[in-house]
Amino acid sequence: MGPFILDFFCAEANLAVEVDGADHFIGNRPEQDAYRDRWLSESGVHTLRLPASLVLKDLNAALHTILHEVGGRRSG
Repeated sequence: MGPFILDFFCAEANLAVEVDGADHFIGNRPEQDAYRDRWLSESGVHTLRLPASLVLKDLNAALHTILHEVGGRRSG
């Protein structure tokens, strides 16, 4: 979307789902991610960030979080 590549995108809910590995928490990545999230938000897209450790440890919990977010965004 725009200058960015999204991990996952649900057009109906205008939701980007990003799975963040450890590199997202070091160096200037937090600032880059914040810039990206602001840009997407200004374009009408909400970003849901999930730690990769959660996705790998408990996929069902990650999917539940995503489905909850999609449901909330679709009804809103």
